[in-house]
Amino acid sequence: MTTLKKNKLVFLFVFTLPFFQNVVYGQNVFHTYAINDNEYSIKDSFSITIESSYQLYLALEDYTDGAYLSLSQMTNGYKVDLVGQDANKGHPINIIGAIKDEKGKVVSTYKKKFTVQQKMPRNSTAKWMSGAWSVRFPVSGGAELDSLVAKGANYNVGISQIDSLKTIGYVITNFTMNARGCYFTLRDNPYIDIAKEIHPGLVPSKANEQIILDIITAFKNRGLKVILYLAGDGPATRVFRDRYPKYAAAWANYYLTKHGGDEGAAWRLLCKGFAERFKGLVDGYWVDHAKYLPGEITDFVDMLKDVDPRLAITVNDGKNYFPNTIVGSDGKGAANYKVIDLLPTGTHSDFTTGHPTPLVTGAPPNSWAYEEFTFRSIENRPWAELENKFMLKHWWSPMRQAWNGQNSPLLFDVEQAYRFVRTVTGAGGAFSWANTITSGRIPQEEFQIFKAIDERMQQSPKPNYLPYKRPKGAYLKEAEKKEAE
Repeated sequence: MTTLKKNKLVFLFVFTLPFFQNVVYGQNVFHTYAINDNEYSIKDSFSITIESSYQLYLALEDYTDGAYLSLSQMTNGYKVDLVGQDANKGHPINIIGAIKDEKGKVVSTYKKKFTVQQKMPRNSTAKWMSGAWSVRFPVSGGAELDSLVAKGANYNVGISQIDSLKTIGYVITNFTMNARGCYFTLRDNPYIDIAKEIHPGLVPSKANEQIILDIITAFKNRGLKVILYLAGDGPATRVFRDRYPKYAAAWANYYLTKHGGDEGAAWRLLCKGFAERFKGLVDGYWVDHAKYLPGEITDFVDMLKDVDPRLAITVNDGKNYFPNTIVGSDGKGAANYKVIDLLPTGTHSDFTTGHPTPLVTGAPPNSWAYEEFTFRSIENRPWAELENKFMLKHWWSPMRQAWNGQNSPLLFDVEQAYRFVRTVTGAGGAFSWANTITSGRIPQEEFQIFKAIDERMQQSPKPNYLPYKRPKGAYLKEAEKKEAE
Protein backbone atom coordinates (compact mmCIF):
# COMPACT_ATOMS: atom_id res chain seq x y z
CA MET A 1 0.00 0.00 0.00
CA THR A 2 1.32 3.44 -0.96
CA THR A 3 0.23 6.86 0.29
CA LEU A 4 0.65 10.15 -1.56
CA LYS A 5 -1.15 13.22 -0.21
CA LYS A 6 -3.79 11.28 1.71
CA ASN A 7 -4.57 8.94 -1.19
CA LYS A 8 -4.50 5.24 -0.51
CA LEU A 9 -4.01 3.05 -3.53
CA VAL A 10 -4.88 -0.63 -3.52
CA PHE A 11 -2.70 -2.37 -6.10
CA LEU A 12 -4.71 -4.51 -8.52
CA PHE A 13 -3.38 -6.46 -11.48
CA VAL A 14 -5.09 -5.87 -14.80
CA PHE A 15 -3.68 -7.50 -17.92
CA THR A 16 -6.03 -6.68 -20.81
CA LEU A 17 -6.73 -3.10 -21.80
CA PRO A 18 -8.48 -2.04 -25.04
CA PHE A 19 -6.30 0.98 -25.82
CA PHE A 20 -5.24 2.45 -29.09
CA GLN A 21 -3.06 5.54 -28.66
CA ASN A 22 0.37 5.66 -27.01
CA VAL A 23 1.99 8.91 -25.95
CA VAL A 24 5.44 9.07 -24.33
CA TYR A 25 5.92 11.27 -21.23
CA GLY A 26 9.47 11.09 -19.83
CA GLN A 27 11.76 8.33 -18.52
CA ASN A 28 9.82 6.28 -21.08
CA VAL A 29 6.47 6.66 -19.35
CA PHE A 30 3.69 5.74 -21.78
CA HIS A 31 0.14 7.08 -21.75
CA THR A 32 -2.16 4.76 -23.68
CA TYR A 33 -5.51 6.39 -24.36
CA ALA A 34 -8.76 5.05 -25.72
CA ILE A 35 -9.41 6.00 -29.32
CA ASN A 36 -10.22 9.73 -29.79
CA ASP A 37 -9.12 10.55 -26.23
CA ASN A 38 -6.13 12.60 -25.12
CA GLU A 39 -4.96 14.23 -21.91
CA TYR A 40 -7.26 17.21 -22.52
CA SER A 41 -10.32 15.07 -23.07
CA ILE A 42 -10.69 11.84 -21.09
CA LYS A 43 -13.91 9.98 -21.88
CA ASP A 44 -12.76 6.42 -21.19
CA SER A 45 -10.27 4.48 -19.12
CA PHE A 46 -6.59 4.64 -20.03
CA SER A 47 -3.22 3.42 -18.74
CA ILE A 48 0.07 4.89 -17.56
CA THR A 49 2.96 2.45 -17.90
CA ILE A 50 6.75 2.51 -17.79
CA GLU A 51 9.56 0.45 -19.28
CA SER A 52 10.52 -2.63 -17.26
CA SER A 53 13.71 -1.22 -15.68
CA TYR A 54 11.72 1.45 -13.79
CA GLN A 55 8.76 1.52 -11.39
CA LEU A 56 5.89 3.96 -11.10
CA TYR A 57 4.25 5.10 -7.87
CA LEU A 58 1.23 7.30 -8.58
CA ALA A 59 -1.76 8.85 -6.84
CA LEU A 60 -4.48 11.41 -7.43
CA GLU A 61 -3.32 14.77 -6.10
CA ASP A 62 -6.71 15.63 -4.64
CA TYR A 63 -8.70 13.04 -2.71
CA THR A 64 -12.01 14.31 -4.13
CA ASP A 65 -10.83 13.46 -7.64
CA GLY A 66 -11.63 9.84 -6.82
CA ALA A 67 -15.18 10.61 -7.93
CA TYR A 68 -13.86 10.93 -11.50
CA LEU A 69 -10.81 8.65 -11.82
CA SER A 70 -9.38 5.69 -9.91
CA LEU A 71 -5.91 4.15 -10.08
CA SER A 72 -5.18 0.42 -10.08
CA GLN A 73 -1.58 -0.77 -10.13
CA MET A 74 -0.42 -3.21 -12.78
CA THR A 75 2.92 -4.96 -13.14
CA ASN A 76 4.32 -2.11 -15.26
CA GLY A 77 2.23 0.87 -14.21
CA TYR A 78 -1.39 1.80 -13.60
CA LYS A 79 -4.77 1.41 -15.13
CA VAL A 80 -6.70 4.66 -14.78
CA ASP A 81 -10.42 3.97 -14.72
CA LEU A 82 -13.03 6.56 -15.57
CA VAL A 83 -15.40 6.59 -12.61
CA GLY A 84 -17.66 9.55 -13.33
CA GLN A 85 -18.13 12.77 -15.30
CA ASP A 86 -19.59 16.15 -14.39
CA ALA A 87 -22.75 17.04 -16.31
CA ASN A 88 -21.95 20.77 -16.29
CA LYS A 89 -18.25 21.08 -17.11
CA GLY A 90 -14.94 19.30 -17.61
CA HIS A 91 -12.95 18.37 -14.53
CA PRO A 92 -9.12 18.86 -14.44
CA ILE A 93 -7.22 16.28 -12.37
CA ASN A 94 -3.54 16.06 -11.48
CA ILE A 95 -1.91 12.65 -11.15
CA ILE A 96 1.34 12.84 -9.20
CA GLY A 97 4.03 10.46 -8.01
CA ALA A 98 7.54 9.19 -8.40
CA ILE A 99 9.61 7.17 -10.85
CA LYS A 100 12.09 4.74 -9.28
CA ASP A 101 14.91 2.71 -10.78
CA GLU A 102 15.42 -1.03 -10.31
CA LYS A 103 17.13 -0.40 -6.93
CA GLY A 104 14.17 1.61 -5.64
CA LYS A 105 15.89 4.98 -5.92
CA VAL A 106 13.73 7.92 -6.96
CA VAL A 107 15.08 9.18 -10.28
CA SER A 108 12.29 11.58 -11.18
CA THR A 109 8.94 12.93 -10.09
CA TYR A 110 5.75 12.66 -12.11
CA LYS A 111 2.98 15.24 -12.39
CA LYS A 112 0.52 15.56 -15.22
CA LYS A 113 -2.89 17.18 -15.62
CA PHE A 114 -5.74 15.33 -17.29
CA THR A 115 -9.21 16.66 -18.02
CA VAL A 116 -12.20 14.38 -17.59
CA GLN A 117 -14.55 15.59 -20.28
CA GLN A 118 -17.97 16.93 -19.46
CA LYS A 119 -20.60 14.21 -19.57
CA MET A 120 -22.42 13.99 -22.88
CA PRO A 121 -26.16 14.68 -22.59
CA ARG A 122 -28.22 11.57 -23.27
CA ASN A 123 -31.06 13.15 -25.19
CA SER A 124 -29.24 15.58 -27.51
CA THR A 125 -29.81 15.09 -31.23
CA ALA A 126 -26.32 16.57 -31.80
CA LYS A 127 -24.41 13.83 -29.93
CA TRP A 128 -23.08 12.40 -33.19
CA MET A 129 -21.29 15.70 -33.88
CA SER A 130 -19.19 15.54 -30.72
CA GLY A 131 -15.54 14.99 -31.64
CA ALA A 132 -16.20 15.17 -35.40
CA TRP A 133 -14.83 17.47 -38.10
CA SER A 134 -16.23 18.30 -41.50
CA VAL A 135 -15.92 20.29 -44.69
CA ARG A 136 -18.48 22.24 -46.67
CA PHE A 137 -19.76 21.29 -50.11
CA PRO A 138 -21.65 24.33 -51.44
CA VAL A 139 -24.26 23.59 -54.11
CA SER A 140 -25.97 26.39 -56.01
CA GLY A 141 -29.72 26.58 -56.47
CA GLY A 142 -32.47 27.84 -58.73
CA ALA A 143 -31.53 29.56 -61.97
CA GLU A 144 -27.96 29.95 -60.71
CA LEU A 145 -27.52 26.17 -60.56
CA ASP A 146 -28.87 25.78 -64.08
CA SER A 147 -26.42 28.43 -65.29
CA LEU A 148 -23.43 26.79 -63.61
CA VAL A 149 -24.29 23.38 -65.03
CA ALA A 150 -24.65 24.90 -68.49
CA LYS A 151 -21.14 26.31 -68.09
CA GLY A 152 -19.72 22.89 -67.25
CA ALA A 153 -19.83 22.62 -63.43
CA ASN A 154 -19.18 19.02 -62.38
CA TYR A 155 -19.96 18.20 -58.78
CA ASN A 156 -18.72 14.62 -59.18
CA VAL A 157 -15.16 15.90 -58.87
CA GLY A 158 -15.94 17.44 -55.48
CA ILE A 159 -17.72 14.28 -54.34
CA SER A 160 -14.57 12.28 -55.10
CA GLN A 161 -12.45 14.78 -53.18
CA ILE A 162 -14.62 14.46 -50.10
CA ASP A 163 -14.75 10.69 -50.44
CA SER A 164 -10.96 10.65 -50.10
CA LEU A 165 -11.17 12.35 -46.68
CA LYS A 166 -11.53 9.27 -44.48
CA THR A 167 -11.85 10.89 -41.05
CA ILE A 168 -14.54 13.53 -41.57
CA GLY A 169 -17.84 12.76 -39.88
CA TYR A 170 -20.27 14.94 -41.76
CA VAL A 171 -20.64 17.42 -44.62
CA ILE A 172 -22.49 20.74 -44.77
CA THR A 173 -24.30 21.31 -48.06
CA ASN A 174 -27.36 23.24 -49.20
CA PHE A 175 -31.12 23.61 -48.86
CA THR A 176 -30.79 27.14 -50.26
CA MET A 177 -27.84 28.53 -52.19
CA ASN A 178 -25.64 29.78 -49.35
CA ALA A 179 -26.92 33.14 -48.08
CA ARG A 180 -29.47 33.52 -50.88
CA GLY A 181 -32.83 32.34 -49.62
CA CYS A 182 -34.34 32.86 -53.06
CA TYR A 183 -32.52 29.93 -54.68
CA PHE A 184 -33.46 26.35 -53.74
CA THR A 185 -31.56 23.18 -54.56
CA LEU A 186 -34.78 21.17 -55.05
CA ARG A 187 -37.54 21.92 -57.55
CA ASP A 188 -40.63 19.84 -56.80
CA ASN A 189 -42.53 20.73 -53.63
CA PRO A 190 -45.61 18.72 -52.54
CA TYR A 191 -47.46 21.84 -51.35
CA ILE A 192 -46.48 24.60 -53.80
CA ASP A 193 -45.72 24.61 -57.51
CA ILE A 194 -42.99 27.16 -56.97
CA ALA A 195 -42.13 27.68 -60.64
CA LYS A 196 -45.74 28.47 -61.51
CA GLU A 197 -47.10 29.99 -58.31
CA ILE A 198 -44.11 32.15 -57.36
CA HIS A 199 -41.26 32.39 -59.91
CA PRO A 200 -39.42 29.82 -62.08
CA GLY A 201 -36.02 31.31 -61.24
CA LEU A 202 -36.28 30.17 -57.63
CA VAL A 203 -35.88 26.49 -58.48
CA PRO A 204 -33.57 24.50 -60.77
CA SER A 205 -34.70 22.40 -63.68
CA LYS A 206 -36.11 18.95 -63.04
CA ALA A 207 -32.87 17.39 -64.20
CA ASN A 208 -30.69 19.64 -62.06
CA GLU A 209 -32.61 19.14 -58.82
CA GLN A 210 -31.25 15.60 -58.96
CA ILE A 211 -27.78 17.01 -58.33
CA ILE A 212 -28.33 17.70 -54.63
CA LEU A 213 -30.07 14.34 -54.17
CA ASP A 214 -27.20 12.47 -55.82
CA ILE A 215 -24.65 14.39 -53.75
CA ILE A 216 -26.39 13.64 -50.45
CA THR A 217 -26.91 10.00 -51.41
CA ALA A 218 -23.20 9.64 -52.18
CA PHE A 219 -22.29 11.06 -48.77
CA LYS A 220 -24.83 8.87 -46.96
CA ASN A 221 -23.61 5.76 -48.75
CA ARG A 222 -20.16 6.61 -47.45
CA GLY A 223 -21.57 6.74 -43.90
CA LEU A 224 -21.37 10.50 -43.49
CA LYS A 225 -23.95 12.67 -41.76
CA VAL A 226 -25.34 15.62 -43.71
CA ILE A 227 -26.30 19.11 -42.51
CA LEU A 228 -28.13 21.50 -44.82
CA TYR A 229 -27.57 25.24 -44.82
CA LEU A 230 -30.88 27.15 -45.01
CA ALA A 231 -31.11 30.93 -45.43
CA GLY A 232 -34.02 31.73 -43.14
CA ASP A 233 -35.08 34.99 -44.77
CA GLY A 234 -36.45 33.07 -47.76
CA PRO A 235 -37.34 34.42 -51.21
CA ALA A 236 -37.59 37.96 -49.84
CA THR A 237 -33.79 37.80 -49.47
CA ARG A 238 -33.90 40.61 -46.94
CA VAL A 239 -30.16 40.36 -46.37
CA PHE A 240 -29.77 41.43 -50.03
CA ARG A 241 -32.65 43.90 -50.13
CA ASP A 242 -32.00 45.41 -53.56
CA ARG A 243 -30.30 42.55 -55.35
CA TYR A 244 -33.27 40.31 -56.20
CA PRO A 245 -36.32 42.61 -56.48
CA LYS A 246 -38.20 40.39 -58.95
CA TYR A 247 -38.05 37.42 -56.59
CA ALA A 248 -39.01 39.49 -53.56
CA ALA A 249 -42.01 40.91 -55.46
CA ALA A 250 -43.11 37.48 -56.70
CA TRP A 251 -42.85 36.07 -53.18
CA ALA A 252 -44.85 38.95 -51.69
CA ASN A 253 -47.56 38.46 -54.30
CA TYR A 254 -47.73 34.76 -53.42
CA TYR A 255 -48.10 35.03 -49.64
CA LEU A 256 -50.43 38.04 -49.87
CA THR A 257 -52.82 36.27 -52.23
CA LYS A 258 -52.48 32.65 -51.10
CA HIS A 259 -51.90 33.04 -47.35
CA GLY A 260 -53.77 36.19 -46.45
CA GLY A 261 -50.56 38.09 -45.84
CA ASP A 262 -49.17 35.54 -43.34
CA GLU A 263 -45.62 35.33 -44.67
CA GLY A 264 -44.49 33.10 -41.78
CA ALA A 265 -47.11 30.46 -42.58
CA ALA A 266 -46.25 30.58 -46.28
CA TRP A 267 -42.52 30.22 -45.59
CA ARG A 268 -43.01 27.30 -43.22
CA LEU A 269 -45.21 25.50 -45.74
CA LEU A 270 -42.65 25.92 -48.52
CA CYS A 271 -39.80 24.69 -46.31
CA LYS A 272 -41.90 21.85 -44.93
CA GLY A 273 -42.41 20.50 -48.44
CA PHE A 274 -38.69 20.38 -49.15
CA ALA A 275 -37.86 19.13 -45.63
CA GLU A 276 -40.20 16.20 -46.15
CA ARG A 277 -38.36 15.31 -49.35
CA PHE A 278 -35.02 15.51 -47.51
CA LYS A 279 -36.30 13.39 -44.59
CA GLY A 280 -34.10 10.36 -44.06
CA LEU A 281 -31.35 11.87 -46.19
CA VAL A 282 -30.21 14.70 -43.91
CA ASP A 283 -29.34 14.82 -40.24
CA GLY A 284 -29.48 18.50 -39.42
CA TYR A 285 -30.03 22.11 -40.47
CA TRP A 286 -27.98 25.28 -40.11
CA VAL A 287 -30.57 28.08 -40.25
CA ASP A 288 -29.16 31.50 -41.10
CA HIS A 289 -30.60 35.05 -41.12
CA ALA A 290 -32.96 34.38 -38.22
CA LYS A 291 -33.29 38.13 -37.70
CA TYR A 292 -35.22 38.27 -40.98
CA LEU A 293 -37.01 34.92 -40.76
CA PRO A 294 -40.74 35.33 -41.45
CA GLY A 295 -42.75 34.32 -38.38
CA GLU A 296 -41.39 33.00 -35.09
CA ILE A 297 -38.12 31.11 -34.83
CA THR A 298 -39.66 28.53 -32.50
CA ASP A 299 -42.49 27.84 -34.97
CA PHE A 300 -39.97 27.31 -37.76
CA VAL A 301 -37.79 24.95 -35.71
CA ASP A 302 -40.88 23.07 -34.49
CA MET A 303 -41.92 22.58 -38.12
CA LEU A 304 -38.57 20.98 -38.95
CA LYS A 305 -38.67 18.80 -35.83
CA ASP A 306 -42.22 17.71 -36.65
CA VAL A 307 -40.95 16.51 -40.02
CA ASP A 308 -38.02 14.66 -38.41
CA PRO A 309 -37.54 14.69 -34.59
CA ARG A 310 -34.00 13.33 -34.82
CA LEU A 311 -32.65 16.43 -36.59
CA ALA A 312 -29.81 18.45 -35.06
CA ILE A 313 -30.59 22.13 -35.67
CA THR A 314 -28.84 25.42 -35.06
CA VAL A 315 -30.25 28.90 -35.65
CA ASN A 316 -28.06 31.95 -36.27
CA ASP A 317 -29.95 34.50 -34.18
CA GLY A 318 -27.20 36.39 -32.37
CA LYS A 319 -23.73 36.23 -30.87
CA ASN A 320 -22.05 36.26 -27.48
CA TYR A 321 -18.59 37.63 -26.79
CA PHE A 322 -16.10 37.34 -23.96
CA PRO A 323 -16.61 40.42 -21.79
CA ASN A 324 -13.92 43.10 -21.81
CA THR A 325 -11.89 41.14 -24.35
CA ILE A 326 -10.97 43.21 -27.41
CA VAL A 327 -8.00 42.46 -29.64
CA GLY A 328 -5.75 45.47 -30.07
CA SER A 329 -3.31 43.81 -32.45
CA ASP A 330 -2.72 40.49 -34.21
CA GLY A 331 0.97 41.30 -34.34
CA LYS A 332 0.69 42.85 -37.80
CA GLY A 333 -0.65 46.26 -36.93
CA ALA A 334 -3.63 47.70 -35.09
CA ALA A 335 -6.85 45.70 -34.68
CA ASN A 336 -10.15 46.31 -32.94
CA TYR A 337 -12.44 43.31 -32.65
CA LYS A 338 -14.23 41.34 -29.97
CA VAL A 339 -13.67 37.64 -29.31
CA ILE A 340 -16.61 35.30 -29.90
CA ASP A 341 -17.76 33.02 -27.08
CA LEU A 342 -19.74 29.95 -28.12
CA LEU A 343 -22.61 30.39 -25.71
CA PRO A 344 -26.16 29.57 -26.86
CA THR A 345 -28.48 32.42 -27.77
CA GLY A 346 -31.68 30.41 -27.44
CA THR A 347 -32.99 26.98 -26.57
CA HIS A 348 -34.16 26.26 -30.12
CA SER A 349 -30.65 25.10 -31.12
CA ASP A 350 -29.00 21.72 -30.54
CA PHE A 351 -25.49 22.93 -31.39
CA THR A 352 -23.95 26.38 -31.67
CA THR A 353 -23.73 28.08 -35.05
CA GLY A 354 -19.96 28.36 -34.67
CA HIS A 355 -19.38 31.57 -36.58
CA PRO A 356 -16.23 33.44 -35.56
CA THR A 357 -16.30 37.17 -34.91
CA PRO A 358 -17.69 38.78 -38.11
CA LEU A 359 -14.99 39.06 -40.75
CA VAL A 360 -16.16 42.58 -41.58
CA THR A 361 -14.71 43.74 -38.23
CA GLY A 362 -11.25 42.79 -39.45
CA ALA A 363 -11.11 39.66 -37.28
CA PRO A 364 -9.20 36.95 -39.18
CA PRO A 365 -10.70 33.44 -38.97
CA ASN A 366 -7.37 32.15 -37.67
CA SER A 367 -7.09 34.72 -34.88
CA TRP A 368 -4.80 33.89 -31.98
CA ALA A 369 -7.56 35.04 -29.62
CA TYR A 370 -9.74 32.06 -30.56
CA GLU A 371 -6.97 29.72 -29.45
CA GLU A 372 -6.56 31.54 -26.15
CA PHE A 373 -10.20 32.10 -25.30
CA THR A 374 -12.81 30.40 -27.49
CA PHE A 375 -11.10 27.04 -27.78
CA ARG A 376 -10.15 26.99 -24.10
CA SER A 377 -13.83 27.36 -23.29
CA ILE A 378 -14.59 24.36 -25.49
CA GLU A 379 -11.96 22.29 -23.68
CA ASN A 380 -13.44 23.26 -20.32
CA ARG A 381 -17.04 22.79 -21.35
CA PRO A 382 -17.91 21.36 -24.79
CA TRP A 383 -21.64 21.35 -23.95
CA ALA A 384 -23.13 24.76 -23.14
CA GLU A 385 -26.30 24.90 -21.05
CA LEU A 386 -29.25 27.27 -21.23
CA GLU A 387 -32.52 26.73 -19.38
CA ASN A 388 -31.65 23.09 -18.67
CA LYS A 389 -30.89 22.32 -22.32
CA PHE A 390 -27.36 21.36 -23.37
CA MET A 391 -26.05 22.43 -26.78
CA LEU A 392 -22.81 21.22 -28.36
CA LYS A 393 -20.15 23.83 -29.03
CA HIS A 394 -19.51 23.82 -32.76
CA TRP A 395 -16.98 25.95 -34.66
CA TRP A 396 -17.46 26.83 -38.33
CA SER A 397 -14.46 28.61 -39.79
CA PRO A 398 -13.82 30.10 -43.22
CA MET A 399 -10.33 29.43 -44.54
CA ARG A 400 -10.02 32.87 -46.08
CA GLN A 401 -10.85 36.46 -45.15
CA ALA A 402 -14.21 35.85 -46.86
CA TRP A 403 -16.84 33.13 -46.62
CA ASN A 404 -17.16 32.43 -50.32
CA GLY A 405 -14.43 34.33 -52.13
CA GLN A 406 -11.80 32.07 -53.63
CA ASN A 407 -9.74 35.13 -54.56
CA SER A 408 -9.54 36.20 -50.93
CA PRO A 409 -6.24 35.31 -49.20
CA LEU A 410 -5.94 31.80 -47.74
CA LEU A 411 -5.00 32.42 -44.10
CA PHE A 412 -4.39 28.93 -42.71
CA ASP A 413 -1.34 26.76 -43.15
CA VAL A 414 -1.40 23.02 -42.44
CA GLU A 415 -0.01 23.28 -38.93
CA GLN A 416 -2.50 25.82 -37.62
CA ALA A 417 -5.41 24.16 -39.43
CA TYR A 418 -4.51 20.79 -37.89
CA ARG A 419 -4.15 22.36 -34.45
CA PHE A 420 -7.56 24.01 -34.75
CA VAL A 421 -9.24 20.74 -35.69
CA ARG A 422 -7.45 18.64 -33.07
CA THR A 423 -8.06 21.15 -30.28
CA VAL A 424 -11.80 21.42 -30.85
CA THR A 425 -12.56 17.80 -31.70
CA GLY A 426 -10.25 16.47 -29.00
CA ALA A 427 -12.24 18.41 -26.44
CA GLY A 428 -15.50 16.91 -27.68
CA GLY A 429 -16.68 19.87 -29.74
CA ALA A 430 -17.41 19.84 -33.48
CA PHE A 431 -15.31 21.58 -36.13
CA SER A 432 -16.51 22.56 -39.63
CA TRP A 433 -14.53 24.18 -42.44
CA ALA A 434 -16.27 26.75 -44.64
CA ASN A 435 -14.15 26.06 -47.68
CA THR A 436 -14.98 27.34 -51.14
CA ILE A 437 -16.14 25.43 -54.21
CA THR A 438 -15.39 26.30 -57.84
CA SER A 439 -17.25 24.54 -60.66
CA GLY A 440 -18.12 21.69 -58.32
CA ARG A 441 -14.69 21.10 -56.79
CA ILE A 442 -12.70 22.26 -53.76
CA PRO A 443 -9.77 24.48 -54.83
CA GLN A 444 -6.52 22.55 -54.69
CA GLU A 445 -4.78 24.80 -52.15
CA GLU A 446 -7.64 24.24 -49.68
CA PHE A 447 -7.98 20.56 -50.46
CA GLN A 448 -4.28 19.95 -49.83
CA ILE A 449 -4.73 21.25 -46.29
CA PHE A 450 -7.70 18.91 -45.76
CA LYS A 451 -5.70 15.95 -47.05
CA ALA A 452 -2.83 16.74 -44.69
CA ILE A 453 -5.23 16.97 -41.73
CA ASP A 454 -6.97 13.76 -42.75
CA GLU A 455 -3.73 11.82 -43.09
CA ARG A 456 -2.70 12.84 -39.58
CA MET A 457 -6.13 12.12 -38.12
CA GLN A 458 -5.96 8.57 -39.51
CA GLN A 459 -2.82 7.77 -37.55
CA SER A 460 -2.83 6.09 -34.15
CA PRO A 461 -1.58 7.77 -32.15
CA LYS A 462 -2.35 11.01 -33.93
CA PRO A 463 0.76 13.17 -34.42
CA ASN A 464 1.19 16.03 -32.02
CA TYR A 465 0.51 19.48 -33.41
CA LEU A 466 2.85 22.41 -33.06
CA PRO A 467 2.06 24.10 -29.74
CA TYR A 468 0.17 27.37 -29.84
CA LYS A 469 2.25 30.49 -29.34
CA ARG A 470 0.83 33.98 -29.33
CA PRO A 471 2.14 35.99 -32.29
CA LYS A 472 4.82 38.50 -31.40
CA GLY A 473 3.29 41.91 -30.78
CA ALA A 474 -0.29 40.63 -30.44
CA TYR A 475 -2.22 41.92 -27.47
CA LEU A 476 -5.62 42.70 -26.03
CA LYS A 477 -6.59 46.34 -25.73
CA GLU A 478 -5.78 48.30 -22.60
CA ALA A 479 -4.97 45.48 -20.13
CA GLU A 480 -2.13 43.98 -22.17
CA LYS A 481 -1.00 46.89 -24.35
CA LYS A 482 1.57 48.16 -21.89
CA GLU A 483 2.93 44.63 -21.34
CA ALA A 484 3.38 44.19 -25.11
CA GLU A 485 5.26 47.45 -25.29
